[in-house]
Amino acid sequence: MSRNNQVVGTLSSSDFIFPSIQFGAVAFDTFTNDTYNVDLATQNKSNYDAELLRALTYLGGTTSVLASNETIQSVTANIIRYFHKVYANKFGRIKFTSTITIDDTSYTVVDNELVLTSVLSSVYPEYDLESYINPYLTQFQSEFQVDSMNGTIGFLTEQNKYDNIEIDITNAYFYNDGINTHDEIEDAFELVNYGLTSRLARTSAIGLLKQGMFIEKTFGKAHTVPIDDCEYALPFQANYIISDNQSWYDTLNSTVDYSEEVSSEDVNVSISYPIAVKNIDAAGKVYVGGLEGLISIDVSTDDVVAVDFNGGKLSEEVTDIFVTGSNIYIVSPKNVYLSTDNGGTWDSVFTGGATGEFNKISKIKII
Repeated sequence: MSRNNQVVGTLSSSDFIFPSIQFGAVAFDTFTNDTYNVDLATQNKSNYDAELLRALTYLGGTTSVLASNETIQSVTANIIRYFHKVYANKFGRIKFTSTITIDDTSYTVVDNELVLTSVLSSVYPEYDLESYINPYLTQFQSEFQVDSMNGTIGFLTEQNKYDNIEIDITNAYFYNDGINTHDEIEDAFELVNYGLTSRLARTSAIGLLKQGMFIEKTFGKAHTVPIDDCEYALPFQANYIISDNQSWYDTLNSTVDYSEEVSSEDVNVSISYPIAVKNIDAAGKVYVGGLEGLISIDVSTDDVVAVDFNGGKLSEEVTDIFVTGSNIYIVSPKNVYLSTDNGGTWDSVFTGGATGEFNKISKIKII
């Protein structure tokens, strides 16, 4: 790993140390018919124990327990796979957790994210949280620590958007080692993942995301009868795009450097797509117009209210807010409205002779 083009740590395959303490400390639940598919969970627990015994026997000097095409890394992969298969047969919604300490503060790793252990239960109240295999930590030059068991990297110093972080993972154990073509790697991943093909999965995922849906995988049979199909969603593959330079910053309106200054609770009106925004100093309000009409935000109290500028008619799209002197003009595609008392009252402005739809006021000439 390098930070701002300076190497801060290197871990090679020759540094591999079998995590016997971590694997040996795993304590599975007592399997019951209410919580597990007992037969399959028991079978996979037996496979876990058998593979762990093979690994310890090999490390004890009896190398014949491994086949000619096996390595200690492949046996390690089997142990982890059977660990997951045990919990794949537990009913309900499961997330794995692992606790680490950074600067004397306890964090819990959940889905490769760090969560303060003190608030863990309130962040995931609907999940059954299961302890993952204990972390296997390696620290580098007080810069970062790697948990190779969970696949997480924790930075021990503050980073910001200008830091250039590069991580090269070479010779990671997969089905083989060495240099592979893109097609070979993709084919290998297809063997690991399951569900729809990559192309169909992307189409399916995009369609779901456009509907604002969240994809969840539920194991086992913890459901109502008849089965609610919404409780189950096929696992899918996805592409993740990560920038390799800093030129992208702020092109997507990044808020990485911003913090909330003022918040307003219990807001029940909003404009989905603001088209026109105007700060009216004299009124002490900010007017925001859009497809749903017009709202005002009080700059002192943060109160947000819908503005009735058309006499109680159906809401009209607001395309422009124009202010000149003490006059406020609201423009909709078919009408123009005027307030001369800072938004207290509104009147329709005669627009006889104008054709088409109104979009914007450039200037007002009083005759």
